[in-house]
Amino acid sequence: MKLRDKLIKETILIPMQATSKEGAIQEVLTHLQSLNLLSDTIQLFTNIKEQEKVFSSSTGR
Repeated sequence: MKLRDKLIKETILIPMQATSKEGAIQEVLTHLQSLNLLSDTIQLFTNIKEQEKVFSSSTGR
């Protein structure tokens, strides 16, 4: 599976309602789950949070 195959109009979420980074991640995961592109968003969210502890995506900002 390639990202460009999944990055279609329906997968783009604009505007977003989230006001925090964690909220934005959860909003995107929930949206992708509603399109049947993801099944276990809870585990994926947990994995993303763990990865953030190791290397924050906001590093250098």
